[in-house]
Amino acid sequence: MSSITRKVILILVKWVFIAAVYFILFYIGNLWSSFDLIVSYSVFPILIGLLIISFWFYKYNITLLLYMLVNLLLLVKVGQTNLFSMNESVLISGITIIICTTILLLNLHRRRQMRRPAILGIASFISLQTVILGFLAFFIQLGIMERVSVKVFPEVITKVFPDFSEIALIVFALSLISLLVNRILTDLTFTKIGLEVLIGVVVYNGYYYTQGIDLVSFLAILVVLVGINLFAEIHQLSYVDELTQIPSRRALEEEASKLTSNYTVAMADIDYFKKFNDTYGHDVGDQVLAFVAAILQKNCKGMAFRYGGEEFTLLFPKTALKDCYEHLDYLRQLVAETPFRIRKQTKTTKSSKQTRQNGSVNVTISIGVAEHSNKNGTFSQVLKAADLALYRAKKKGRNCVSK
Repeated sequence: MSSITRKVILILVKWVFIAAVYFILFYIGNLWSSFDLIVSYSVFPILIGLLIISFWFYKYNITLLLYMLVNLLLLVKVGQTNLFSMNESVLISGITIIICTTILLLNLHRRRQMRRPAILGIASFISLQTVILGFLAFFIQLGIMERVSVKVFPEVITKVFPDFSEIALIVFALSLISLLVNRILTDLTFTKIGLEVLIGVVVYNGYYYTQGIDLVSFLAILVVLVGINLFAEIHQLSYVDELTQIPSRRALEEEASKLTSNYTVAMADIDYFKKFNDTYGHDVGDQVLAFVAAILQKNCKGMAFRYGGEEFTLLFPKTALKDCYEHLDYLRQLVAETPFRIRKQTKTTKSSKQTRQNGSVNVTISIGVAEHSNKNGTFSQVLKAADLALYRAKKKGRNCVSK
């Protein structure tokens, strides 16, 4: 089974689980008479708190998603007043369009590429859509305007989504396809959140016609979902190294606090890493770090951590040095024997065009290892001993294990 097929199956299984969660939440909302009242008073303080947290941690995609939910909740609350009564069918269809267009726009922006003009532009577009939807729903409810019908999809699809306008279905389909492609090929974090929100839109549309549930409750459930994902991202930011996607130094320190005795620590360092950066550039250097990290994480019998720079820490709880020495040498050989493919960029002097040269090189690592003992009684002492052993491995000629 290919990795893409496996990923598609896992995504589908998770979709079923997320859909079941939505159904349970909607069902609880209908059974619990006080649910709507609690939601009305609590959703906005929670939203403001999540907005501040997401902005503080530079999670701009999630910040804009939460900003969209603030706009939609305000619109629905205004539409529920006697003064500005709005057509609920138009609101549901319009909210679907706004959610899908926002997710589609955010999916096109990687977090690192999100700049202030893009943030302000998307936020303004969200607000503009919300205002237009409010006017349309209000005037259609008064009978001043009529809904425009566009026939694009077969009748069987429009029956499955009875309250979605054709435009809503088109935007929904584009957003879903965009997220699916990114989720399968790149596995970006935002695609996971976006897909979960879209599942909620579909489940709500089906549940609304069978059981009926308030729009505010639906949007509040989306707020909770986005909030859970926000805290999951913050946790990952704290404990997972962004470049290599393996546990970070902070995770190592937390794991070390649980150790008592009988453990081994190894420090691994990529040989001639500076020369790699100087020869091929920092982008290729980052790829080398991710390459080595992936091998160590997949094959290490202990736990692999990114310590910093080109150094990695391998932790073996309840394991003596003699029991993991051969395994460390196996990891060293595995890295050395696995070719690393590069795409080297060079600039010609006569023309400003760039040429690319494909090729592969061998990456090697040196490893120093030490174990807990009477001499090295604390984790910091064991770590320092492993670092000294690593220095000896470098002095011996690199691409070896020293203790």
